[in-house]
Amino acid sequence: MIKVLGFIDFLASVLIISSAFNILIPQKILTFFAVYLIIKGLIFFKFIASWIDLLAGIAIVLIIFNLAFSWLNIAEVILGFLLLQKAFLSMIG
Repeated sequence: MIKVLGFIDFLASVLIISSAFNILIPQKILTFFAVYLIIKGLIFFKFIASWIDLLAGIAIVLIIFNLAFSWLNIAEVILGFLLLQKAFLSMIG
């Protein structure tokens, strides 16, 4: 189960990093990953690593509503790579 969640995190990180480079992603896909990350972040909120999920989900919501500020692109890349690292560790662990 952890490896499946890690793989979904990997896909979400690729989407976040892609959107930082202005690659258009369908809104339904973004909405799915935003809801997934926010729910997962809230379920496992007592773990600090899950705060990354919550922040990444909120960042995707900002992307959906086109609230992309110059600092958001930097934050998207950072969150994307943090989520990518978390996904990698989940899949090898």
